[in-house]
Amino acid sequence: ETGVGGAGGGAALIVSLGTLDLTDAQLLASGAAGEDGGGGGGGGALLLAGSSVQGAPTLDVTGGEGGPSSAGGDGGAGGRGLVRVDGASELTDLQIGPSFDLSAFSALVSGRSVVLTGRATADVELEIALIGGASLVSTRSDAAGNFRVEVPLTPGLNRLSLSQGSGADGLRSWSGTSVELARLGSALALPVGGALDIVSLPDDE
Repeated sequence: ETGVGGAGGGAALIVSLGTLDLTDAQLLASGAAGEDGGGGGGGGALLLAGSSVQGAPTLDVTGGEGGPSSAGGDGGAGGRGLVRVDGASELTDLQIGPSFDLSAFSALVSGRSVVLTGRATADVELEIALIGGASLVSTRSDAAGNFRVEVPLTPGLNRLSLSQGSGADGLRSWSGTSVELARLGSALALPVGGALDIVSLPDDE
């Protein structure tokens, strides 16, 4: 007789356009235990993002325990899930994604370039691109995970994305001033990453 597997931990996305304060937070996406010899559910995923992240939260994405079986051969435990934090400076034991520093950010720029700063994994390639358009500039984070780069702008609205790494292994940042949505049919939209919206003002005539 086949046992019943535990439910998976699911997934949660929490994004702040400013500082994400996780002080005393408890975020759980753990898998449920199996029953009657069934395997435990896999741990879920937590993705947290902000221009900066503070606090030491309780985060749990462990897999559920395997269920005991009266016939012998208990079920196996579920695998551990994933925690990723964009904008962290102290949670170094977790996966760190890239983030813009918005503490001195201005959405209106009079010139045709802007200097952007932020954080990422230490010593990694970073790319800033126009959403729906071409890559604008590449840079690399320093040994402490900080970066500073001058980004060219065109007159009007510039919607920028930040990515860490490249190809299938690249991490798209969830930090910014808004969130990019991808349409799924006529009524549904799926968030796909953060967007930094900057307006380059027209030249005076």
